[in-house]
Amino acid sequence: MRSALKQKGILRRDLGGGLCRLLFLVFVMVLAAQSHALAAAPGLPTSQDALVKEVRKAIETSDFPAIERLVIWTDISPFKRRVVSAQIRHSLARPIRKIEIEPADMATRRDLQSITNLRLNLPVSDLLRVTYDDQDGASPNTPATVFLIGKFEGAYRIVLLIKKKPGEDAD
Repeated sequence: MRSALKQKGILRRDLGGGLCRLLFLVFVMVLAAQSHALAAAPGLPTSQDALVKEVRKAIETSDFPAIERLVIWTDISPFKRRVVSAQIRHSLARPIRKIEIEPADMATRRDLQSITNLRLNLPVSDLLRVTYDDQDGASPNTPATVFLIGKFEGAYRIVLLIKKKPGEDAD
């Protein structure tokens, strides 16, 4: 019976139809996974204004986890994570004069990419400059923090420079 069905092409069509359905199902699943990956993670800022508001609120309320979740920690060593975390904590609860976001110009991007032993863990699109209002008058410099900003999965994130060779912790 099977050979008779095969000769008539019925069995072949059933297998082909099943294979087509399977391939279509795989295609739909891949497409769904890609669209999910392109969507911003819940609660992450998807606009520059939202990023500025979130950073301002986190600094003013000393909310370290709020800034920490903005950082792209991919390929960051435990040592580098402690250093960056300490730098972020130093900015918390300081009075803010202003926060500005500006596009990273081509020269800045080139300079960041040309640093010999370091690489970016995400391409930089903008710079977020937080200028503090706690100058003690002893220094002519205005205290500020500049965060490198990139877009990842539809959300604005803080980008880090990391060692090109894994395992080098002396940042």
